[in-house]
Amino acid sequence: MTVFAVFRSRTQALEADARLRRAGIPVRICATPAYAGCGCGLSCAFDARFHVRAARQIGDRYPSFAGYFREGGGRISSV
Repeated sequence: MTVFAVFRSRTQALEADARLRRAGIPVRICATPAYAGCGCGLSCAFDARFHVRAARQIGDRYPSFAGYFREGGGRISSV
């Protein structure tokens, strides 16, 4: 399952992508899914197996972070 980390800032989405890559998390930048209903249009997508590690990296570092969403819809709580 894919998890999307949604941001309200394109700059911060790209910064988070770089941070996750440096942490060894396989991530890609993609269009924010419409069902997320928010965001700047860019999200970081990664496999759900990396959710805990990604959440540690994202933490509260990005004020524009809008939340995690699973592929197909539905918000996921932070870890």
